Amino acid sequence: EAAPGRDLSFRVREALLDAEEQPYTVWSEPGSDRPLRANLDLLVFRGRTLARRGDKDGARATYLRCVALDPLDGRGWLALGRLSERDGDPDAAIAMIERGLAHNAGNAYLLQAAGAIQERR
Repeated sequence: EAAPGRDLSFRVREALLDAEEQPYTVWSEPGSDRPLRANLDLLVFRGRTLARRGDKDGARATYLRCVALDPLDGRGWLALGRLSERDGDPDAAIAMIERGLAHNAGNAYLLQAAGAIQERR
């Protein structure tokens, strides 16, 4: 039998994910225009969950929101590239990765993804 806290956290997580596109406050550090990392963590988690559920359009929209909020964070760019590659469009995948690299040229994850996609072509 599942622990009571685990059941509650599952219900809370599902309620948050099911609140499709409800506006929420994007918090940032005082004096900074970049959002708190927690905002992006939640959006990336939401995008992954939507992708696992088969909602590619919802996942793509969520990842686009990530890169709009903070183009310096490579996770959104990486996820968009992976979605494009899974859709059978390696050119679009590389384009997304390159857009991410334009904002963060030293991102090791984006560099590795670009190389891996090129190798699979």
